Amino acid sequence: MTIQMTIEPITPSFVVGEALTFRLTIMNSSAASITVPDPFLNEIEPVYAMTFPDGHVQKVNLQAARTPHPLIDKNAPLASNTTEIPAQKAWTNEIRVDPMLLLNQVGKYQIQATMSVSGELITTHPAAFAIEAAHVTSFAWSISPPCTSEAKLFTVWAHKGLTSARIVESVRMGPIWGNEKNGKLYANSLVSDVSTPIGQVVLAEPLFVNGMDFHNWVAWTEPGIVSIARSNAGKLEGPVTQLLKTKADVLLIGPMAMDSQYNVRLYLIERTVNSATLVRLDIQRTGSGAAQVIAKTALPFVPQMAVALHHDKQPTVIFMVFEREHATVIAVVKDDPSPQVIELKQLGPLLHGRPLAARRAAADGQITIECLAGAPNDARLARLFSAEIGETPIHILAQTESDWPEINPTETRWVSLAATASGLQVLARDMRGIANYRSGTTSARNISDNFNDTPIPELFSCEGGGMFLAGVHKDGSFFIESLH
Repeated sequence: MTIQMTIEPITPSFVVGEALTFRLTIMNSSAASITVPDPFLNEIEPVYAMTFPDGHVQKVNLQAARTPHPLIDKNAPLASNTTEIPAQKAWTNEIRVDPMLLLNQVGKYQIQATMSVSGELITTHPAAFAIEAAHVTSFAWSISPPCTSEAKLFTVWAHKGLTSARIVESVRMGPIWGNEKNGKLYANSLVSDVSTPIGQVVLAEPLFVNGMDFHNWVAWTEPGIVSIARSNAGKLEGPVTQLLKTKADVLLIGPMAMDSQYNVRLYLIERTVNSATLVRLDIQRTGSGAAQVIAKTALPFVPQMAVALHHDKQPTVIFMVFEREHATVIAVVKDDPSPQVIELKQLGPLLHGRPLAARRAAADGQITIECLAGAPNDARLARLFSAEIGETPIHILAQTESDWPEINPTETRWVSLAATASGLQVLARDMRGIANYRSGTTSARNISDNFNDTPIPELFSCEGGGMFLAGVHKDGSFFIESLH
Protein backbone atom coordinates (compact mmCIF):
# COMPACT_ATOMS: atom_id res chain seq x y z
CA MET A 1 0.00 0.00 0.00
CA THR A 2 1.40 3.41 -0.97
CA ILE A 3 -0.46 5.36 1.75
CA GLN A 4 0.05 4.67 5.45
CA MET A 5 -1.51 6.43 8.42
CA THR A 6 -0.42 6.26 12.06
CA ILE A 7 -1.74 7.79 15.26
CA GLU A 8 0.01 7.94 18.62
CA PRO A 9 -0.55 9.84 21.87
CA ILE A 10 1.94 12.62 22.67
CA THR A 11 2.26 11.08 26.14
CA PRO A 12 1.45 7.56 27.44
CA SER A 13 -1.04 8.96 29.95
CA PHE A 14 -3.18 12.07 30.37
CA VAL A 15 -4.71 13.58 33.48
CA VAL A 16 -8.46 14.25 33.75
CA GLY A 17 -8.94 17.79 32.42
CA GLU A 18 -5.83 17.77 30.25
CA ALA A 19 -6.15 18.02 26.46
CA LEU A 20 -6.08 14.62 24.75
CA THR A 21 -3.60 15.23 21.96
CA PHE A 22 -2.40 12.73 19.37
CA ARG A 23 0.15 12.88 16.59
CA LEU A 24 -1.44 11.90 13.28
CA THR A 25 0.84 11.07 10.33
CA ILE A 26 -0.23 10.36 6.75
CA MET A 27 2.66 9.06 4.62
CA ASN A 28 2.53 9.15 0.82
CA SER A 29 5.02 6.52 -0.41
CA SER A 30 3.81 6.72 -4.01
CA ALA A 31 5.48 8.45 -6.96
CA ALA A 32 2.68 11.03 -7.31
CA SER A 33 0.87 13.56 -5.14
CA ILE A 34 -2.31 12.45 -3.41
CA THR A 35 -5.34 14.33 -2.12
CA VAL A 36 -6.65 13.36 1.34
CA PRO A 37 -9.25 14.71 3.77
CA ASP A 38 -7.77 17.63 5.74
CA PRO A 39 -7.66 16.44 9.39
CA PHE A 40 -7.96 20.06 10.59
CA LEU A 41 -10.74 21.28 8.29
CA ASN A 42 -12.71 18.22 7.15
CA GLU A 43 -15.74 17.58 9.39
CA ILE A 44 -16.43 14.15 7.87
CA GLU A 45 -13.05 12.41 7.84
CA PRO A 46 -10.92 11.13 9.48
CA VAL A 47 -13.21 9.18 11.78
CA TYR A 48 -11.80 8.41 15.21
CA ALA A 49 -12.90 5.25 17.02
CA MET A 50 -12.35 5.36 20.76
CA THR A 51 -12.39 2.20 22.86
CA PHE A 52 -13.32 3.04 26.47
CA PRO A 53 -12.14 1.25 29.63
CA ASP A 54 -15.42 -0.70 29.78
CA GLY A 55 -14.89 -2.00 26.25
CA HIS A 56 -17.51 -0.01 24.33
CA VAL A 57 -16.45 1.81 21.16
CA GLN A 58 -17.58 5.27 20.08
CA LYS A 59 -16.86 6.82 16.70
CA VAL A 60 -16.61 10.58 16.13
CA ASN A 61 -15.34 13.03 13.52
CA LEU A 62 -14.60 16.75 13.54
CA GLN A 63 -18.32 17.52 13.29
CA ALA A 64 -18.56 16.65 17.00
CA ALA A 65 -16.31 19.61 17.79
CA ARG A 66 -18.65 22.19 16.24
CA THR A 67 -19.24 25.09 18.62
CA PRO A 68 -22.79 26.52 18.66
CA HIS A 69 -22.68 30.18 17.68
CA PRO A 70 -25.40 32.63 16.55
CA LEU A 71 -23.40 33.51 13.42
CA ILE A 72 -23.01 29.90 12.30
CA ASP A 73 -25.81 28.20 10.38
CA LYS A 74 -26.27 24.88 12.15
CA ASN A 75 -27.93 23.52 9.01
CA ALA A 76 -24.92 24.37 6.82
CA PRO A 77 -23.35 21.39 5.04
CA LEU A 78 -20.39 19.71 6.68
CA ALA A 79 -16.98 20.94 5.58
CA SER A 80 -15.16 18.46 3.33
CA ASN A 81 -11.86 20.26 2.82
CA THR A 82 -8.90 18.33 1.44
CA THR A 83 -5.13 18.74 1.46
CA GLU A 84 -2.43 17.56 -0.92
CA ILE A 85 0.56 15.45 0.10
CA PRO A 86 3.47 15.42 -2.39
CA ALA A 87 5.11 12.18 -3.49
CA GLN A 88 7.39 10.58 -0.90
CA LYS A 89 6.29 13.15 1.70
CA ALA A 90 4.23 12.98 4.89
CA TRP A 91 1.58 15.13 6.53
CA THR A 92 2.03 15.10 10.30
CA ASN A 93 0.54 17.21 13.04
CA GLU A 94 -1.06 17.14 16.47
CA ILE A 95 -4.80 16.50 16.68
CA ARG A 96 -6.97 17.08 19.75
CA VAL A 97 -9.88 14.70 20.28
CA ASP A 98 -11.24 16.07 23.57
CA PRO A 99 -13.37 18.74 21.78
CA MET A 100 -15.03 15.78 20.03
CA LEU A 101 -15.27 13.50 23.07
CA LEU A 102 -15.35 14.68 26.67
CA LEU A 103 -13.30 11.94 28.32
CA ASN A 104 -13.14 12.05 32.11
CA GLN A 105 -13.33 8.33 32.88
CA VAL A 106 -10.15 7.01 34.46
CA GLY A 107 -8.67 3.90 32.84
CA LYS A 108 -7.04 2.45 29.71
CA TYR A 109 -8.17 3.48 26.22
CA GLN A 110 -7.41 2.80 22.58
CA ILE A 111 -7.87 5.03 19.53
CA GLN A 112 -7.94 4.33 15.79
CA ALA A 113 -8.31 6.71 12.86
CA THR A 114 -9.94 5.83 9.51
CA MET A 115 -10.36 7.79 6.28
CA SER A 116 -10.98 7.12 2.60
CA VAL A 117 -8.44 8.01 -0.09
CA SER A 118 -9.44 7.48 -3.73
CA GLY A 119 -12.18 5.11 -2.60
CA GLU A 120 -9.86 3.05 -0.40
CA LEU A 121 -10.23 2.93 3.41
CA ILE A 122 -7.03 3.61 5.33
CA THR A 123 -6.99 2.64 9.04
CA THR A 124 -4.33 3.08 11.69
CA HIS A 125 -3.25 0.43 14.14
CA PRO A 126 -4.85 0.90 17.60
CA ALA A 127 -2.86 3.24 19.84
CA ALA A 128 -3.11 2.68 23.58
CA PHE A 129 -3.12 5.42 26.21
CA ALA A 130 -4.42 5.97 29.74
CA ILE A 131 -6.31 8.67 31.61
CA GLU A 132 -5.37 8.98 35.26
CA ALA A 133 -7.21 10.71 38.06
CA ALA A 134 -6.25 14.33 38.69
CA HIS A 135 -4.96 15.53 42.03
CA VAL A 136 -4.94 19.31 41.63
CA THR A 137 -3.03 20.96 44.46
CA SER A 138 -3.13 24.60 43.33
CA PHE A 139 -4.48 26.75 40.52
CA ALA A 140 -4.51 30.31 39.20
CA TRP A 141 -6.30 32.36 36.56
CA SER A 142 -5.96 35.66 34.71
CA ILE A 143 -8.17 37.49 32.22
CA SER A 144 -6.84 39.10 29.07
CA PRO A 145 -8.16 42.67 28.62
CA PRO A 146 -10.38 44.21 27.55
CA CYS A 147 -12.61 42.67 30.18
CA THR A 148 -15.60 41.86 28.01
CA SER A 149 -17.62 38.81 27.13
CA GLU A 150 -15.04 38.06 24.40
CA ALA A 151 -12.03 38.13 26.77
CA LYS A 152 -9.64 35.22 27.10
CA LEU A 153 -9.50 33.34 30.38
CA PHE A 154 -6.08 31.83 31.14
CA THR A 155 -5.97 29.13 33.80
CA VAL A 156 -3.17 26.98 35.17
CA TRP A 157 -3.18 24.13 37.65
CA ALA A 158 -0.64 21.87 39.30
CA HIS A 159 -1.23 18.11 39.48
CA LYS A 160 0.48 15.81 41.95
CA GLY A 161 0.95 12.31 40.55
CA LEU A 162 2.19 9.15 42.22
CA THR A 163 5.78 9.68 41.10
CA SER A 164 5.92 13.23 39.73
CA ALA A 165 4.01 16.49 39.30
CA ARG A 166 3.00 18.48 36.25
CA ILE A 167 1.68 21.95 35.39
CA VAL A 168 -1.21 22.32 32.93
CA GLU A 169 -2.16 25.61 31.23
CA SER A 170 -5.43 26.22 29.41
CA VAL A 171 -7.37 29.01 27.71
CA ARG A 172 -11.09 29.53 27.36
CA MET A 173 -12.78 32.11 25.16
CA GLY A 174 -15.42 34.60 26.28
CA PRO A 175 -19.09 33.57 26.45
CA ILE A 176 -18.40 29.82 26.59
CA TRP A 177 -16.06 29.80 29.59
CA GLY A 178 -18.38 27.50 31.46
CA ASN A 179 -18.67 24.96 28.64
CA GLU A 180 -16.02 22.31 29.27
CA LYS A 181 -16.49 20.66 25.88
CA ASN A 182 -16.40 23.65 23.54
CA GLY A 183 -15.12 26.55 25.62
CA LYS A 184 -11.60 25.25 26.20
CA LEU A 185 -9.19 25.91 23.34
CA TYR A 186 -6.45 23.80 24.87
CA ALA A 187 -5.25 22.41 28.21
CA ASN A 188 -1.65 21.34 27.72
CA SER A 189 1.07 20.21 30.08
CA LEU A 190 3.73 22.91 30.15
CA VAL A 191 6.01 21.16 32.63
CA SER A 192 5.97 17.43 33.36
CA ASP A 193 7.91 15.01 35.53
CA VAL A 194 8.60 17.52 38.31
CA SER A 195 10.20 15.40 41.02
CA THR A 196 9.24 17.59 44.01
CA PRO A 197 5.78 18.79 45.08
CA ILE A 198 4.54 21.97 43.39
CA GLY A 199 3.17 24.58 45.80
CA GLN A 200 1.70 27.79 44.39
CA VAL A 201 1.22 28.66 40.73
CA VAL A 202 0.58 32.14 39.29
CA LEU A 203 -0.09 33.45 35.78
CA ALA A 204 0.64 36.75 34.07
CA GLU A 205 -2.04 39.31 33.28
CA PRO A 206 -1.53 40.92 29.85
CA LEU A 207 -1.62 44.73 30.23
CA PHE A 208 -2.54 45.31 26.60
CA VAL A 209 -5.25 44.37 24.11
CA ASN A 210 -3.79 41.23 22.58
CA GLY A 211 -6.51 39.80 20.34
CA MET A 212 -5.76 36.17 19.50
CA ASP A 213 -2.32 36.33 21.11
CA PHE A 214 -1.85 33.45 23.59
CA HIS A 215 1.51 34.34 25.17
CA ASN A 216 1.74 34.08 28.95
CA TRP A 217 4.10 33.26 31.83
CA VAL A 218 3.69 30.72 34.63
CA ALA A 219 5.61 30.90 37.91
CA TRP A 220 5.53 28.22 40.59
CA THR A 221 7.10 27.16 43.84
CA GLU A 222 8.80 23.95 44.85
CA PRO A 223 10.41 23.45 48.27
CA GLY A 224 13.05 26.21 48.52
CA ILE A 225 12.76 27.12 44.81
CA VAL A 226 10.80 29.58 42.64
CA SER A 227 10.75 28.91 38.88
CA ILE A 228 9.20 30.58 35.85
CA ALA A 229 8.50 29.64 32.21
CA ARG A 230 7.10 31.47 29.20
CA SER A 231 4.30 29.85 27.20
CA ASN A 232 2.55 30.39 23.89
CA ALA A 233 -0.74 28.63 23.19
CA GLY A 234 -0.09 26.07 25.89
CA LYS A 235 3.46 25.18 24.88
CA LEU A 236 6.77 26.17 26.43
CA GLU A 237 8.57 28.98 24.62
CA GLY A 238 12.06 29.18 26.04
CA PRO A 239 13.68 27.47 29.03
CA VAL A 240 12.39 26.94 32.54
CA THR A 241 14.27 29.50 34.65
CA GLN A 242 15.02 29.15 38.34
CA LEU A 243 14.38 32.59 39.84
CA LEU A 244 15.15 32.09 43.48
CA LYS A 245 16.56 29.67 46.02
CA THR A 246 15.59 30.36 49.62
CA LYS A 247 15.14 28.71 52.99
CA ALA A 248 12.21 31.02 53.75
CA ASP A 249 8.55 30.29 53.01
CA VAL A 250 7.56 31.99 49.73
CA LEU A 251 4.19 33.60 48.97
CA LEU A 252 3.73 34.35 45.26
CA ILE A 253 1.51 37.37 44.60
CA GLY A 254 -0.72 36.89 41.58
CA PRO A 255 -1.24 37.76 38.94
CA MET A 256 2.06 38.84 37.41
CA ALA A 257 2.10 41.84 35.04
CA MET A 258 3.05 41.36 31.36
CA ASP A 259 3.68 44.18 28.89
CA SER A 260 3.20 44.13 25.11
CA GLN A 261 6.77 42.88 24.61
CA TYR A 262 6.00 39.90 26.90
CA ASN A 263 8.32 41.13 29.64
CA VAL A 264 6.93 40.17 33.02
CA ARG A 265 6.97 41.53 36.59
CA LEU A 266 6.60 39.21 39.56
CA TYR A 267 6.08 40.11 43.22
CA LEU A 268 6.68 37.61 45.99
CA ILE A 269 7.10 37.59 49.76
CA GLU A 270 9.82 35.69 51.61
CA ARG A 271 8.38 34.82 55.04
CA THR A 272 9.76 33.52 58.30
CA VAL A 273 7.92 33.23 61.62
CA ASN A 274 8.69 36.82 62.62
CA SER A 275 9.72 38.66 59.46
CA ALA A 276 8.79 39.16 55.82
CA THR A 277 10.37 40.79 52.76
CA LEU A 278 8.56 41.89 49.60
CA VAL A 279 10.63 41.19 46.48
CA ARG A 280 10.01 42.54 42.97
CA LEU A 281 11.56 40.58 40.08
CA ASP A 282 11.58 41.72 36.44
CA ILE A 283 12.09 39.05 33.76
CA GLN A 284 12.78 39.96 30.13
CA ARG A 285 11.39 37.92 27.28
CA THR A 286 14.69 38.11 25.38
CA GLY A 287 18.14 37.14 26.58
CA SER A 288 18.99 34.42 29.06
CA GLY A 289 15.75 34.78 30.99
CA ALA A 290 17.61 35.69 34.17
CA ALA A 291 15.54 37.74 36.59
CA GLN A 292 16.55 41.19 37.77
CA VAL A 293 15.80 41.99 41.41
CA ILE A 294 14.37 45.52 41.24
CA ALA A 295 13.55 46.03 44.89
CA LYS A 296 13.47 44.34 48.29
CA THR A 297 11.22 45.91 50.92
CA ALA A 298 11.15 44.80 54.56
CA LEU A 299 7.55 44.51 55.80
CA PRO A 300 6.51 45.36 59.38
CA PHE A 301 4.29 42.26 59.45
CA VAL A 302 3.99 38.72 58.04
CA PRO A 303 1.14 38.61 55.45
CA GLN A 304 -1.21 35.65 55.19
CA MET A 305 -2.49 36.54 51.74
CA ALA A 306 -1.86 39.20 49.11
CA VAL A 307 -3.53 40.45 45.92
CA ALA A 308 -1.89 42.58 43.19
CA LEU A 309 -3.67 45.03 40.89
CA HIS A 310 -1.80 46.15 37.77
CA HIS A 311 -2.41 48.89 35.21
CA ASP A 312 -0.60 49.80 32.00
CA LYS A 313 -0.31 53.49 32.98
CA GLN A 314 -0.53 53.49 36.79
CA PRO A 315 1.62 51.94 39.55
CA THR A 316 0.94 48.42 40.77
CA VAL A 317 -0.90 48.30 44.09
CA ILE A 318 -0.69 45.28 46.40
CA PHE A 319 -3.12 44.54 49.23
CA MET A 320 -1.94 42.31 52.06
CA VAL A 321 -3.86 40.78 54.94
CA PHE A 322 -2.38 39.77 58.29
CA GLU A 323 -3.55 39.25 61.85
CA ARG A 324 -2.43 41.36 64.78
CA GLU A 325 -3.83 41.00 68.31
CA HIS A 326 -6.94 39.10 67.13
CA ALA A 327 -7.75 41.73 64.50
CA THR A 328 -7.59 41.78 60.72
CA VAL A 329 -5.19 44.35 59.31
CA ILE A 330 -5.05 45.35 55.66
CA ALA A 331 -1.79 46.85 54.39
CA VAL A 332 -1.54 48.68 51.08
CA VAL A 333 1.75 48.67 49.15
CA LYS A 334 2.22 50.99 46.19
CA ASP A 335 5.06 50.33 43.70
CA ASP A 336 5.87 53.96 42.86
CA PRO A 337 8.75 54.04 42.03
CA SER A 338 9.57 51.11 44.35
CA PRO A 339 7.29 49.12 46.68
CA GLN A 340 6.44 50.87 49.95
CA VAL A 341 3.77 50.40 52.61
CA ILE A 342 1.56 53.48 52.47
CA GLU A 343 -1.36 52.66 54.74
CA LEU A 344 -2.77 50.18 57.24
CA LYS A 345 -6.45 49.64 58.09
CA GLN A 346 -7.72 47.53 60.97
CA LEU A 347 -10.92 45.48 61.04
CA GLY A 348 -12.42 42.71 63.15
CA PRO A 349 -11.14 39.11 63.33
CA LEU A 350 -10.06 37.49 60.09
CA LEU A 351 -12.37 35.01 58.41
CA HIS A 352 -10.68 31.91 56.99
CA GLY A 353 -10.33 31.57 53.23
CA ARG A 354 -10.04 34.46 50.81
CA PRO A 355 -11.62 37.35 52.74
CA LEU A 356 -10.14 40.09 50.53
CA ALA A 357 -11.09 41.12 47.01
CA ALA A 358 -9.89 43.99 44.86
CA ARG A 359 -10.96 45.55 41.57
CA ARG A 360 -9.47 48.12 39.24
CA ALA A 361 -11.91 49.86 36.92
CA ALA A 362 -10.92 49.52 33.27
CA ALA A 363 -12.04 53.04 32.38
CA ASP A 364 -10.12 55.19 34.88
CA GLY A 365 -7.97 52.74 36.82
CA GLN A 366 -9.77 53.54 40.08
CA ILE A 367 -9.36 50.87 42.73
CA THR A 368 -11.92 49.47 45.12
CA ILE A 369 -11.16 46.84 47.73
CA GLU A 370 -13.56 44.92 49.89
CA CYS A 371 -12.86 42.80 52.95
CA LEU A 372 -15.11 40.57 54.99
CA ALA A 373 -14.43 40.07 58.70
CA GLY A 374 -16.41 38.91 61.69
CA ALA A 375 -17.05 41.34 64.52
CA PRO A 376 -16.11 40.08 68.00
CA ASN A 377 -19.33 41.37 69.56
CA ASP A 378 -21.79 39.79 67.17
CA ALA A 379 -21.34 36.41 65.51
CA ARG A 380 -23.92 37.31 62.84
CA LEU A 381 -22.08 40.43 61.76
CA ALA A 382 -20.09 40.76 58.55
CA ARG A 383 -18.27 44.05 58.11
CA LEU A 384 -17.61 45.36 54.63
CA PHE A 385 -14.59 47.56 54.02
CA SER A 386 -14.10 49.62 50.86
CA ALA A 387 -11.41 52.09 49.87
CA GLU A 388 -10.22 54.00 46.83
CA ILE A 389 -6.65 54.71 45.86
CA GLY A 390 -5.78 57.69 43.71
CA GLU A 391 -3.24 60.46 43.97
CA THR A 392 -4.35 61.12 47.56
CA PRO A 393 -3.94 58.81 50.58
CA ILE A 394 -6.37 55.94 50.94
CA HIS A 395 -9.60 56.76 52.68
CA ILE A 396 -12.56 54.69 53.83
CA LEU A 397 -15.62 55.14 51.67
CA ALA A 398 -17.87 52.80 53.59
CA GLN A 399 -17.70 50.50 56.56
CA THR A 400 -21.10 49.02 57.02
CA GLU A 401 -22.67 46.18 58.93
CA SER A 402 -24.54 43.35 57.27
CA ASP A 403 -26.53 40.66 59.04
CA TRP A 404 -26.16 37.96 56.42
CA PRO A 405 -26.99 34.89 58.52
CA GLU A 406 -25.27 32.53 56.08
CA ILE A 407 -21.96 34.29 56.88
CA ASN A 408 -21.87 33.64 60.58
CA PRO A 409 -18.20 33.94 61.62
CA THR A 410 -18.46 31.28 64.33
CA GLU A 411 -20.08 28.79 61.93
CA THR A 412 -18.27 29.64 58.68
CA ARG A 413 -15.59 27.25 57.41
CA TRP A 414 -14.31 29.68 54.77
CA VAL A 415 -15.32 32.57 52.53
CA SER A 416 -14.28 33.55 49.01
CA LEU A 417 -14.87 37.10 47.74
CA ALA A 418 -14.99 38.89 44.39
CA ALA A 419 -15.20 42.67 43.89
CA THR A 420 -17.32 43.60 40.86
CA ALA A 421 -18.87 46.68 39.27
CA SER A 422 -22.19 45.67 40.85
CA GLY A 423 -20.72 45.19 44.33
CA LEU A 424 -19.39 42.46 46.57
CA GLN A 425 -19.90 38.78 45.66
CA VAL A 426 -19.49 36.17 48.40
CA LEU A 427 -19.26 32.39 48.51
CA ALA A 428 -19.32 30.96 52.03
CA ARG A 429 -19.27 27.38 53.25
CA ASP A 430 -20.49 26.56 56.75
CA MET A 431 -19.38 23.83 59.13
CA ARG A 432 -22.08 21.49 57.77
CA GLY A 433 -20.52 21.72 54.30
CA ILE A 434 -23.32 23.84 52.78
CA ALA A 435 -22.11 26.49 50.30
CA ASN A 436 -24.08 29.70 49.80
CA TYR A 437 -23.47 32.29 47.11
CA ARG A 438 -24.83 35.82 47.20
CA SER A 439 -24.13 39.37 46.08
CA GLY A 440 -24.89 42.65 47.76
CA THR A 441 -28.11 42.98 45.75
CA THR A 442 -29.42 39.40 45.68
CA SER A 443 -30.51 36.89 48.28
CA ALA A 444 -28.39 33.87 49.08
CA ARG A 445 -28.74 30.65 47.14
CA ASN A 446 -27.29 27.25 47.79
CA ILE A 447 -24.96 26.00 45.05
CA SER A 448 -23.50 22.62 44.20
CA ASP A 449 -20.97 21.57 46.81
CA ASN A 450 -19.11 19.10 44.60
CA PHE A 451 -15.79 20.84 45.28
CA ASN A 452 -12.95 20.54 47.73
CA ASP A 453 -11.92 22.98 50.44
CA THR A 454 -8.23 22.68 49.56
CA PRO A 455 -7.40 24.76 47.67
CA ILE A 456 -10.31 27.06 48.49
CA PRO A 457 -12.51 27.88 45.46
CA GLU A 458 -12.20 31.37 43.99
CA LEU A 459 -14.90 33.69 42.69
CA PHE A 460 -14.08 35.95 39.77
CA SER A 461 -15.95 38.04 37.24
CA CYS A 462 -15.54 39.61 33.84
CA GLU A 463 -17.50 42.78 33.09
CA GLY A 464 -20.08 41.74 30.54
CA GLY A 465 -19.10 38.10 30.93
CA GLY A 466 -20.76 37.10 34.20
CA MET A 467 -19.65 35.57 37.49
CA PHE A 468 -17.59 32.38 37.65
CA LEU A 469 -16.26 29.92 40.20
CA ALA A 470 -12.91 28.16 39.89
CA GLY A 471 -11.97 25.25 42.11
CA VAL A 472 -11.20 21.56 42.42
CA HIS A 473 -13.88 18.86 42.16
CA LYS A 474 -14.10 16.13 44.76
CA ASP A 475 -12.58 13.79 42.15
CA GLY A 476 -9.46 16.00 42.19
CA SER A 477 -9.95 17.70 38.79
CA PHE A 478 -9.93 21.45 38.13
CA PHE A 479 -13.16 23.16 37.02
CA ILE A 480 -14.62 26.49 35.90
CA GLU A 481 -18.33 26.97 36.54
CA SER A 482 -20.66 29.81 35.60
CA LEU A 483 -22.84 31.10 38.45
CA HIS A 484 -25.33 32.89 36.19
